[in-house]
Amino acid sequence: MLSVIVPAYNEDKLIQIAYNTLNTLLESHGIENEIIFVDDGSTDMTQNLI
Repeated sequence: MLSVIVPAYNEDKLIQIAYNTLNTLLESHGIENEIIFVDDGSTDMTQNLI
């Protein structure tokens, strides 16, 4: 299993796209994965989306 840790700061508009892109790429190569987003003090809705 591959763990991917992604720091996120004010990424509420892009976080879903980032997740979908990473997950699709890894799964297309047959890589079991977990994607962990870490909020870095965002002032937008990032924390709620995570």
